[in-house]
Amino acid sequence: MNTGFDFIKKLRPLGCAIVLLCFVSLLVVCFSSGREALPGYAPPESMDYYARNLPALRAELEENVLPRLEGTAGAEVADGRVAVTVDRAHFTAVRSALLDHFDQTLLDFRQAD
Repeated sequence: MNTGFDFIKKLRPLGCAIVLLCFVSLLVVCFSSGREALPGYAPPESMDYYARNLPALRAELEENVLPRLEGTAGAEVADGRVAVTVDRAHFTAVRSALLDHFDQTLLDFRQAD
């Protein structure tokens, strides 16, 4: 008899069912949690267009995207990419929301001081 078998024996069938139910619930929450940060948003132009026209991407971000996200300070064109400045507390959420809709090669993320 090993530790795992002893644990299962002590739980009995009802305990095993409860543990299994908790595990399945955890998996469902982990794989379905989170909400879309920009519900209903779709970029008006293709990523190829934005790659050729970075000022248009900056304008789209500042006019239609960044106002809908908390913690953003703005965007500017720098070094062949659009640099988005985000405060430290919202950095991960904003980065994830933008990368859901825009190509990573076009964006550079900076933390605000």
